[in-house]
Amino acid sequence: MAKKDIAPPPLLTGNDLSRLRLPAGPLYKHILDQVYYEQLNETVRNKLDARKLATQLIGDYRRKG
Repeated sequence: MAKKDIAPPPLLTGNDLSRLRLPAGPLYKHILDQVYYEQLNETVRNKLDARKLATQLIGDYRRKG
């Protein structure tokens, strides 16, 4: 089994979060981890889905904060 089949590269990176205007900080890791978790569980299947989830998570954080 190929490594990419076991642990595929993340669909979303810190650069993507920066483009979504999220200031650098500890929230990056939380969002990237959550998006990757959903990617591994095949809830997030492409970069567009990954960005949508990240945007939702950022919105949730801003509403709480």
